[in-house]
Amino acid sequence: MMSSAYTLPVWITDEQQLRDEAVLFGLSEARPDEKIASIRMAFAALTAPLEKEIEQHQESIGHLNLLLEQLDRPQTPEAVTVHSSRLGGWPLGTCLIGLAASLGLCASMYVGTLALLNSHLALLLAALTGAGGVTATFFICQARYRQQVAGNELLRIQHQDDHKQRLVEQANWQQQKRVEIDQLYRAEASLNQQQAHRDLLIRLFESEFDLARSLRHHVRDQFVDM
Repeated sequence: MMSSAYTLPVWITDEQQLRDEAVLFGLSEARPDEKIASIRMAFAALTAPLEKEIEQHQESIGHLNLLLEQLDRPQTPEAVTVHSSRLGGWPLGTCLIGLAASLGLCASMYVGTLALLNSHLALLLAALTGAGGVTATFFICQARYRQQVAGNELLRIQHQDDHKQRLVEQANWQQQKRVEIDQLYRAEASLNQQQAHRDLLIRLFESEFDLARSLRHHVRDQFVDM
């Protein structure tokens, strides 16, 4: 909590001197407004650091609330993982294209070699060509599948790490918020105490002033009647 370097004048802190000031003003022609304003100004200077501290705590709490609200917002949806597919992420499109290309190559090989070789050799050569294409397609699809699995595993690990980090940040910010709120309550309580003390001294001054002014009027009236 901030401490003020300003100290109240002695005539305010010493109740007897405050009473004397009120009596002097009450016995004179002066109005109490000037002295009451002086008391308010003195306490305003005394409590200025407290008011600044309260403002700083309120700003810190507002900033922490904003950070916590941002953590509570839904995250951007992650990329679709391989497990969302009916075939467990297997690249079906690549497989179909590869198989179609293999069949096309097989048919082309058969037609192209049929005029040069007998039908059995042409069919065998076409079958070998088609089998090679299918095998290549299988290896390509398997490689892509493994690549997708590895990529999604990295995404899953990163998502878990991000979630843990968010939980740590949330716990830290909540703790900071609790500290700020506690310090804010302390500062507000101290400010309320100082303001209550100010009001008490003002009432004391006004009471002594009114008593002295009443006595002055009473004495003056007696001299007038004489």
